[in-house]
Amino acid sequence: MKTGGRVEFTPVMKARAHAFYRDECAICERTKRDGGLQVHHVCENSDRTGGGSFSNAMPLCPNHHTPIELSNHLTCPDLTGDMRPEQLGLSGLDYLQRGKYEKSYACFRLAAYFFEVRQARLSYAADCAVGCFSALRAIQGRRDAPILLRDAIRNAARVVASLSQGNTIIWRAQFLRQLELALFDYGQFDLAVKCCNCARELFRAATHHDTVHPESIELIKANASRAHLLVTDQVDDELLSDFEAAKTTLMEYGDWRGYGTNLDVESAIECERHGLTIKARDLVEEALHRRDRINNPWALGALIYRQGELRMKQDRCANKAKEALIESAEIFQRHSITPEPRRDRIDRGPGEALRSLGIEDVALIEPRKKFPIGRKEIGKLICLIGGCNR
Repeated sequence: MKTGGRVEFTPVMKARAHAFYRDECAICERTKRDGGLQVHHVCENSDRTGGGSFSNAMPLCPNHHTPIELSNHLTCPDLTGDMRPEQLGLSGLDYLQRGKYEKSYACFRLAAYFFEVRQARLSYAADCAVGCFSALRAIQGRRDAPILLRDAIRNAARVVASLSQGNTIIWRAQFLRQLELALFDYGQFDLAVKCCNCARELFRAATHHDTVHPESIELIKANASRAHLLVTDQVDDELLSDFEAAKTTLMEYGDWRGYGTNLDVESAIECERHGLTIKARDLVEEALHRRDRINNPWALGALIYRQGELRMKQDRCANKAKEALIESAEIFQRHSITPEPRRDRIDRGPGEALRSLGIEDVALIEPRKKFPIGRKEIGKLICLIGGCNR
């Protein structure tokens, strides 16, 4: 139904939106029981977003919905407080670190829209649009998350492609980096490798002048090297050298989540190349020495799972292995996280590992197999954003 040029949400669509955001405001902790939650149109231009579609629906409490509605009128002031796009972007990062992935996505989604439409600050819009990927990757097994991921990819590609020619390298690289990881999550390894190759070329060309945060270019590249090592089908000396340098950079910046995840990936590569070695176990143990500083449940759960898997395989210390596997499963369950797949056959996933120990009552969200965008469209996006024809 249309009202004043806007397509209204059906009762079914509203129910789906409330369910995805756990009957809470997408921005704060206010619940449906508190009353007053309204399903907001992220963008009222129905031709651009699907109007009454699920990806355009976001339940908000009056404290967050009313300021948006009022600021739509030219006589009213623009958004202030925690609804400013700058603050929404920071809230997205905070929620990501706390494992509240639905809220993280919502904050990045609104911030990207406000930066683009209300302020015409396209670099910032691109930053937040790409930020939507991380939150949605963590919960890709949840119902309707693939729909949001599909539209987030298309929206981010559109924003990145709209940037001026002299201001695109880092955002194109960042887009492809997140896309390669999303493809990897779904087992689309050949497309992930193609994406990875294009992203690496762009990151090589990126300089301090290519980002709105010049001081963090090394940190961005350091985290990207981890993704490339995980995804690539050919590990070369340059990539290994970049990866080693990245660990030092991450330590210098105090990015212990990134540092710990780097060690987890290095452990996985070690297992793939040389089997279940002592080095593989020591890498994970080193990361978990700083577990209190790893500010992301997804990364922490993956490390603890890797620890349990290696203990079970190497030491045959069933009790310690079981404790680690159960702890990782509880983290994944608590935050509705979908465990990441691995290409190596050693790592079978927490669910299968727990069942092998006789633990049957732990239900984890299984990774999805079908990527929400067709291969032909993905190939076109890689060539469009990457500027390569591989």
